[in-house]
Amino acid sequence: MTVRAILHFFVEPGKLEDVGEALAKMPEIIDVYEVTGEYDLIATAKANDLHKLRSLISERLMKMHGVKAVTTSVVLHSPSCSTPVSSTGRRSSSNGCP
Repeated sequence: MTVRAILHFFVEPGKLEDVGEALAKMPEIIDVYEVTGEYDLIATAKANDLHKLRSLISERLMKMHGVKAVTTSVVLHSPSCSTPVSSTGRRSSSNGCP
């Protein structure tokens, strides 16, 4: 079962671009957004199961240079999907949502 999550990042001053670029290179990360408000970055991620999502967060994301904290919201249901994601977790032009 594929698990999707929305990740909210608090980033150290001066590290926003570095963290954003590093996230964008990770195969599990679907999208990265620099945002206003409480968080500095928001990303969407995809993992094969909860164990792999937990590992991604605790072993890699929380240890990234420049990341102060990560909060996670696991997606339970999505009534719509405007841009499909391929089996690799990247945006694709194919029809339908995973």
